[in-house]
Amino acid sequence: MKNKSLKKICLSLMLVILSIGYVGIIAKADTGKYSSMSWYSYNGNGVLDGSVNGVYYNLTPGNVSFVVDSTSATSDYLVYMDLRRERTGIDADYGTVTVSGAYTQRWYIDTSSSSYYIQAYSLNYNRYENIYGTMHDHY
Repeated sequence: MKNKSLKKICLSLMLVILSIGYVGIIAKADTGKYSSMSWYSYNGNGVLDGSVNGVYYNLTPGNVSFVVDSTSATSDYLVYMDLRRERTGIDADYGTVTVSGAYTQRWYIDTSSSSYYIQAYSLNYNRYENIYGTMHDHY
């Protein structure tokens, strides 16, 4: 009789532990990957390419976001940001956006990969540019 009671208690305890662990996995928050992008735009030609600098993001299918904390961009000095995925042949392009102050940019991506990167550029003359923010896998 004690054996059956002990088995029930052990089984119940295991189920509680598994349930807590499962909820913990579901509740895992995406803290994102912080990025600091700075470059010099010389005579209207300034590009910062994450694939050249080895800065990649591991993203999964669905909606992703880049939260811009600050930038040098203004209405007079525009800066652009493009999400891309490195692959054989021409890299996949998920769209270019104009960066203008602190805001959140969202893209929809279709493939799991650790080869996503940002390409930022400006057409401004002789100016230091920057974008600071965090890439999030989903939003």
